[in-house]
Amino acid sequence: MKEELGLECPLKKLGTFYETAERSGNFRHYYCLYEAHISIEQEKQIVADSREVQALIPMELQEVIAKANREPEKFTVGFLTALNFYVKYNKLNFPEIPIR
Repeated sequence: MKEELGLECPLKKLGTFYETAERSGNFRHYYCLYEAHISIEQEKQIVADSREVQALIPMELQEVIAKANREPEKFTVGFLTALNFYVKYNKLNFPEIPIR
């Protein structure tokens, strides 16, 4: 997070998972998902590295899920896979987003 956002904070590893080869061509992509909680003060200090982050768009989780269901083509397979993992890991009451 320091490289992308200029933040240093504790990270909690939620898990490791992979995307199946059928969705990714001949490759199998492995992911590790981490969670961090930051204060309002830390949020105000975020400086996004334009080489790493195009834009910061604050959204509630339910907004992200709704947009991903409406316009999945605007999200990478990796992001949708991680989002589904996060929802399942936290036992949130959202249906799984179909990955096309």
